[in-house]
Amino acid sequence: MGIFLFIHIANWFGIPIHNRSARRWLCICMISVFAVVSLRSFAQERSNERIDSLTQILASQTGAAQYETLVELCWEYRALNPQQAVVYGRQALEISKQYGITKNIAKAERFLGVGYRNLGDYGSAIGHFFTALSIDENNGESPVEIGHSLNSIGRIFILQKKPQEALGYLDRAISIAEKAHDDRLLAYCLVNLGDVRHLQGQYSEALGLLLRGLKLWEKLGAETNIAATLSSIGLSFYELGDYKTALEYYLKALVLFEHYRQPHDMSGTLSRITSVYLALGNTEEATKYAERAYQYAQQAQSRQQIKDALWVLAETAAQRQDYQQSLEYHRLLKEASDSLYTEESARQTAIYSARYEHERKVEQVALLEKETEQYSVVRNVLIAGAVLLIISLLLLVNRFRLKQESERMLEVRASELAAANTQLRVAKLEIEEQNRMLLDLDKEKNEFLGIAAHDLKNPVSAIQGIAEMLQHEDFSPAQVKKLSAVILDNSRRMFELITNLLDVNAIESGNLALQSVVFNANVMLSGVIDRFEQPALLKDIHIELTLPEQHLFVFADNYATIQIIENLLSNAIKYSQPAQVIRVRLKESQILQTNRIWTREEWLKMSDEGESDLDEYIEKCVRFEIQDFGPGLTEEDKAHLFTKFARLSAQPTAGEHSTGLGLSIVKKLTDTLGGRVWCDSAFGHGATFIVELPQATQEQVQAMQEQQEAVV
Repeated sequence: MGIFLFIHIANWFGIPIHNRSARRWLCICMISVFAVVSLRSFAQERSNERIDSLTQILASQTGAAQYETLVELCWEYRALNPQQAVVYGRQALEISKQYGITKNIAKAERFLGVGYRNLGDYGSAIGHFFTALSIDENNGESPVEIGHSLNSIGRIFILQKKPQEALGYLDRAISIAEKAHDDRLLAYCLVNLGDVRHLQGQYSEALGLLLRGLKLWEKLGAETNIAATLSSIGLSFYELGDYKTALEYYLKALVLFEHYRQPHDMSGTLSRITSVYLALGNTEEATKYAERAYQYAQQAQSRQQIKDALWVLAETAAQRQDYQQSLEYHRLLKEASDSLYTEESARQTAIYSARYEHERKVEQVALLEKETEQYSVVRNVLIAGAVLLIISLLLLVNRFRLKQESERMLEVRASELAAANTQLRVAKLEIEEQNRMLLDLDKEKNEFLGIAAHDLKNPVSAIQGIAEMLQHEDFSPAQVKKLSAVILDNSRRMFELITNLLDVNAIESGNLALQSVVFNANVMLSGVIDRFEQPALLKDIHIELTLPEQHLFVFADNYATIQIIENLLSNAIKYSQPAQVIRVRLKESQILQTNRIWTREEWLKMSDEGESDLDEYIEKCVRFEIQDFGPGLTEEDKAHLFTKFARLSAQPTAGEHSTGLGLSIVKKLTDTLGGRVWCDSAFGHGATFIVELPQATQEQVQAMQEQQEAVV
């Protein structure tokens, strides 16, 4: 009973479970999920109790006593409801200003900045962070507090996709964290620095930094920060093309975010999971996660998360070929983006940054002037000993410079060692991943050989048994004829299996020689139907062919296309009951261009132009549809429909033999030809296999016709 529940959950997540390694991974994940989910209700109750308790305490307090409670409420609501966090943060700031406690003012400014950041109001957020930084620097507060403000400012620049600006503040924060031996501040900085490397396209370096940060968070037991780091690590693997590992980290992060009721972070992680399923071509699961991402983004009232969720919703709709819905999502995305708001936020950020740097320079100049004035006084007072003083100062300066140079060299050395350690860890991860891939390939090879040997064993054994009987016993001509028919049938089964195995090997090894030419799809399809009329009549099956009035031309390998259609038509006959109809249709279709990566600007342009101007973005193709009214496919059948040696729940209706390789060959040939294939089916209501191949352009058709006329 438990494994069926796991299978159902795996299907819901879009995880393939047709091999033992996948099942083992699934079981581990599900045990973890159930362990956390079982505590979720308790965690939510604790969170609600905490907020309710703080609210009751606040109601009984007055004056300065309210400050600490308001700050705690602001922090509790930062990811649950950022808008409410801002409300409490403002109240805390007003009280701290009223009583003039600078340390409390700086803390309230910093917490208020976190609330605005989670709302997506980066201009307001960075203003509060710079204010907190200035207060702490001017009042000689703890360097760690200064480091947290610097790190928060760097985070805003990351969210605004300005990695170079972020680096300056993060470097200062890291230096403070290392000198103060503060693991919490260092962990924040390492994770943010990893996100900077993401923006710079340095994904392997980002992974090394994030793993360092994760180790520190695990040491500190900060599970919400662990979750955020796991999500960033998943992004590294996603950018490196390892979608399975990325999904594993995303799901771990999602479980922790759900446990601690953080809709802001849940929305971001759900959007990232959607991107994985889009990359895998699983639009059904992508749609589920995209809708959840948008739901939690609205709950969190975060501008950025709403924009990210709308983007993946638009991408998902486009992959489903629901272009009207995709355009609607892009319209909403454009509204949510609010270019004026974004520009104002960037302008505010630039102003605050410039103002802060200017104030630092003014302070440095004032300090220098003060030192110069003091030196002049000393010079006038100690004029008699000027020479000795200068010599002494020179010696001290030289010694100070030597010390600074030594410290700088030590820091450079430490940085080089840290970078070398990071490279070694990344190299180790890469080696481990390669070993895993080799083991998976070896396992797949062994399974492939085992299945092929098993399928060949039965016909060989049958032929061997009949041969031994013919050698030792006498049979009548009728009996010999009957035994010969059995030998012929088993020989055909062996020949079909060996032929399919050779085709699979040729395709996967890249040795299949394909040549794209222009050919008439109407003529080709009619010829295939004619060859299958007799096998269909033997089962009293009628093939109904529907062709367009205007001939359609395909630009692909003719023989590979014939093999695709023959495999699908053969399956339709095998799995159809006698006296049924098989409908074969040929039509023109169109899809969005798949040979390029779409940018947000291009999508927004399409949204502005409307459907009438979509022609330049559309790629025409020729669609082949083969519909039968057999038993149809179960959800489990669909999960491994195009895999090698797939064994479906339905069986051929007249005892026909199936190698289990036909559909995998169809899939591989279609992909090689630059097309796509899928199946629409409901269990008990038949199945429709659809193949789309590139349509020849008018220029290609004209060139083909001119060539034919020249030959004639």
